[in-house]
Amino acid sequence: MKMRFPIPPSFIIMKSNMLSKILSKESYPNIIFWFICFILFLPVIILPPDFQPSDWNRAALFKIALTLLLVLFIYRFFYKKDISLSLPKLGYLFYLPIFILSAYFIILIISTIFSKDQFFSVFGSPTRAGGLLNLLFFFILTLFTALLIKGQFFDRLIKISFIAGILASALAIVQYFNLFKNIFLGFESGATPSFLGNSTFLAIYMLFLLFTSFNFFVLEKEKKKKWFFAILSLLFLFTILATSSRAAYLAVLIGFTFYSLFYPKNLAEEKNNLIAWINPKKLRLFKISSFVLIFLILSVLVYVNTSPKLPNFIENNDKLSFFVHNRLSFKTLWQDLAGTRLSVWKITLKAIKERPILGWGPENFHIGFEKYFDPTLSPGLQRLWWDRPHNIFLEAAVDSGILAFITYVVFWIILLWQLQVVKKYHAQPSQIQISNQPEREQIRLSHTAHVLQAMFIAYLVVLFFNFNSVATYLISFFFIGYALYLISLKTEKTTVASSLGFMSLQKYLGFLGLAVIALFLWFWCIKPLYLNEKLIRAKNLSEAKRCQKAIDVANSSNWAKSGMIRPYAALTYSDIIIKCTFVQPEKEEENATKAFGLLKIASKIQTKYSRTWLFMGSFTNILAAREQNSEQKNSLLSKARDYLAKAKQLSPKRQEVLIEIEKNYMLAEDYKTMEKIAYDCMAIDPSRGECYWYLGIAEIFMDNQKEGKKNISISKEKGYSDPPYIQLAAAYLRQKNYKDATDVYENLVAIYPQNAGYHSVLAILYREIGQYERARIEAMEVFRLRPKDPETIEFIKLLLGLHPNDLQLHSSLAFIYKQLGREEEMKKELLILVSAYKYFMTQKPRDPDNYFSLANIYKELQEYDKAAKEALITLSLDSSYEKKVYDFLISIPYSKTVKISFYQELVSQNPKSPYYHFNLAVAYKEAGEYEKAAIEALITLSLDSSQETEVYDFLLSVPDSKNAKISFYQQLVSQNPKSPYYHFNLAVAYKEAENYDKAYQEALLTIELDPRSIKKVESFIQLLPPKFLDAYGKYLRSKPDLFFEAYGKYP
Repeated sequence: MKMRFPIPPSFIIMKSNMLSKILSKESYPNIIFWFICFILFLPVIILPPDFQPSDWNRAALFKIALTLLLVLFIYRFFYKKDISLSLPKLGYLFYLPIFILSAYFIILIISTIFSKDQFFSVFGSPTRAGGLLNLLFFFILTLFTALLIKGQFFDRLIKISFIAGILASALAIVQYFNLFKNIFLGFESGATPSFLGNSTFLAIYMLFLLFTSFNFFVLEKEKKKKWFFAILSLLFLFTILATSSRAAYLAVLIGFTFYSLFYPKNLAEEKNNLIAWINPKKLRLFKISSFVLIFLILSVLVYVNTSPKLPNFIENNDKLSFFVHNRLSFKTLWQDLAGTRLSVWKITLKAIKERPILGWGPENFHIGFEKYFDPTLSPGLQRLWWDRPHNIFLEAAVDSGILAFITYVVFWIILLWQLQVVKKYHAQPSQIQISNQPEREQIRLSHTAHVLQAMFIAYLVVLFFNFNSVATYLISFFFIGYALYLISLKTEKTTVASSLGFMSLQKYLGFLGLAVIALFLWFWCIKPLYLNEKLIRAKNLSEAKRCQKAIDVANSSNWAKSGMIRPYAALTYSDIIIKCTFVQPEKEEENATKAFGLLKIASKIQTKYSRTWLFMGSFTNILAAREQNSEQKNSLLSKARDYLAKAKQLSPKRQEVLIEIEKNYMLAEDYKTMEKIAYDCMAIDPSRGECYWYLGIAEIFMDNQKEGKKNISISKEKGYSDPPYIQLAAAYLRQKNYKDATDVYENLVAIYPQNAGYHSVLAILYREIGQYERARIEAMEVFRLRPKDPETIEFIKLLLGLHPNDLQLHSSLAFIYKQLGREEEMKKELLILVSAYKYFMTQKPRDPDNYFSLANIYKELQEYDKAAKEALITLSLDSSYEKKVYDFLISIPYSKTVKISFYQELVSQNPKSPYYHFNLAVAYKEAGEYEKAAIEALITLSLDSSQETEVYDFLLSVPDSKNAKISFYQQLVSQNPKSPYYHFNLAVAYKEAENYDKAYQEALLTIELDPRSIKKVESFIQLLPPKFLDAYGKYLRSKPDLFFEAYGKYP
């Protein structure tokens, strides 16, 4: 029976009170504040496990946060009815910008309805996080900011955004100076992306923070805080410079030019002036100075672009040199503009001309772009799939038509005009007198409006060359809301409260609303957020060449059920498979089938995306190449052509499509059509190397090898650096041109050394051209990579049939038999080798290689004594084999006498070597020949007295070494006759050998050499028989001087 524990009433009351407190009228402004704080922090929020700065993740978190905030507002306003809205009264000043912005979004909605790809228009691509749905959320953010946030909270929110900006700048600086490079990524092609994943997005984001921090710097009166905001402005400016975004540089210049040259005259009045040194008398000087500064900046730009040599402090500094020669270079600027953007803009204008009214639909720029894509406009266009025109105005026109473009431009004009009205209104003395706000606050608002104008102008300048991301959308729509709030301060307010009466239905509507919101959050936010993380992780792993892990991660989810990101998932999965096919060639068909299935789903959702059809054709080609049934193969090839025809229809000049069609006809063995398509490819853009490659392949297949080789060479000259050599090899093999096919396969095994199939074909080709030794080496490599492959044995036997006396072939075959455990067949091959080497010895009896080879064969036959004998003969013939022979001997179980023979041979060759004598001593000891061991050790000592310790320790370890110890110290005494130490140790050795007479004589010699040792010697003599003690007494009396020296008195 389950136990039930009642919840205490006090706990229920406490939880109820907490919820009531959170949802209370008083806490509502704080809740809005913290929600907006979270949203403003999203640009620096990164999600584990891969910390990918993905816009999709930020967009999902943004929608979750704003949805919860919207739910809270609806609950409080319509259900609880305990809050109201203070809205400006109807009038053009506040509502005109909102009306224009609303009109813009209405046009976006209409454009989406008539879009070429409605799904993509609504949801956009996760890589960009655009789409109508996201844009509507940004619009709601603007309305929330303008209507629900009060004045005292704006300064706090902007300061919160400064904290996020400081974090972004800190990481940018770390990346710029390549600090902690084992932890953080460095440059992105010479620029710093920070948390935003792209340096340009970081620059746009920093523009807003630069102008607002500058505004705080001007408005702040307290000195310390003023310094803080000045430093903050410089930090954000440096971050912009570190991004290497020239559009942002221009935006900063134009923004501050506007600020300086159009600085309001009323703000310079004595009682109004915010900048102490700008007064009515100096205002003109300030503007002239600003103009001069701008002129100087432009002059510096001209100087660095025209001067043949720049100062050393620039040339010698890598970062300064890159900044000047690359980012400030007019030549580089023009190359970039003319090379890519101007070409893209030309294509964009053609797309706009076709659908001028409502455009192609939000996020559908790629459809129009692909239709009019022309690679000849710029080399930079060839391999890029553009999804934005890199111009916000053209983007509005091509996506949603001329009406959207006009509305977008009009909105900014109206907003800037209204800010101008606000600026003048708050700066007029008459308005200051009638306003219920403090005079100083009125001036601050006027200056803030002026800075907002400069900031928005700078924003539009940078967007003339770029586009928005989630981070830039967030901060721009927030500041648009802030601008609308400032505009609203001029108008009278009216209070609006909920008047809806649906109390009887509130419960059901509430549950229904919660269900809808829960489904929205799960299917459009949380689930895509989770799946995208996995997909991006797999993509990053593939780009880092960790392909096995990438494929495992990519295959861990069912992407066919990935909801709204299915098309994106299909394309990303296909990219991963294409990059990583070489890791699992045996699973190429399985992965291609899976990718094809996903792409088929994606093609039904996004019928106008040419890349989807291209990938479908590509993977169908792969499946056809693997198909053994000719009927099924032809069916697959036909389907692939249909998919590729669809791709070609959507993008007539995409050479990637034609190249895939060429592959299709190559698989179909229709080389004449393949040749024709190759010429079509070259006609589009003759600079594309791949076109020449496939033309050359087609010509070789048709046996026009001279022209084929010529075009293959041209393809490489035109930059086709990573061609599919396997196609070229197949063409040569078809023509039985084994020599050229061999050269191709040599390239293949160099690129893919672990591919056993390539080594196998190369072995066969070497056999065909008569290079049997190379054929054997490749066959052994195949066996190493695929040890269970029975064809390797048959191949080597085939080579042996051609060259029966080739010892390397017999050796290789023996090695393979051993690995497979086929002992009898191995011995048969080894005995053949024994006979061969014995014959060689009769021909060359002094060749050490033959003996050592034979030693190794005996080792494999486990005839170790014979192996050792042959190894020692090798050493006797050539002492340079010492290391090889020694390593060989210690690798086999041999008799102890073999080691003795080994070092005897070395000693005979090197009689003065203490090293060999000592090792021979060790060998004798191991064999139990202790006397010989002691003799060799003493010889070692005689040759090198520095080895005294080693020899002594060795002798102590030799059993029954008393005589050896005597010999040891005799040797040392002979080398050092005046050493009392060695004489005394010799006395001890004699005593241990019970030769007391000699022990006594050596002891007396010790005293005579060192009288101070008398006490030690006396102790030693007491250990001898008694007669020696009496003799010692007589000895001392006969030596009174010695006695006195020892004891300080005479006997």
